[in-house]
Amino acid sequence: MRTRNLVAMCVVALALSGCASRPTRIAQPPLGAPAAATTVQALFESGRDDDVVTRAAATAGAEELWFSAQSRLRMGQRAEAIADFTRLANTASSAAFQAAARLALSRLTGEDGLAAAARDAADRFPIDPVVQFEAGLTFAVLGTQDAAARSFDAATEAAPLLAYAYYQAGLAYSK
Repeated sequence: MRTRNLVAMCVVALALSGCASRPTRIAQPPLGAPAAATTVQALFESGRDDDVVTRAAATAGAEELWFSAQSRLRMGQRAEAIADFTRLANTASSAAFQAAARLALSRLTGEDGLAAAARDAADRFPIDPVVQFEAGLTFAVLGTQDAAARSFDAATEAAPLLAYAYYQAGLAYSK
């Protein structure tokens, strides 16, 4: 509880100073409430990847598109995931979603400077769960598990119901 209060005070201080970027809000039910099976996150976390992709095609929202790209990666559809991330980078109204998509594209296409790009994105959007998740994935791919764990922890702080951030953090801590 104290950690959340401290985080909340820091967020307010940063927002008042004009230095904070608005975090990406992943639609989540209140803590303790059952997740609705119809949210794109619930579909993703229940392994219903085809439904996630279908939802993204129908709604074209940034959150749906990001989860669609993650689902496509899980299904082995790398080219389609790259297309989703490219579309997200070019169309998202949120700078955080754009940064997360660019970081994912850099990782998937093997661009140079991945560590610096991940650090930059994580530093620019310290309380954004999507950016922190993508930074964590990038650090994990690079083999820097401490940095990956920190990013996944930041994602769970920003979005406590983002189950895959806990899963990825556990993997990073175990290596």
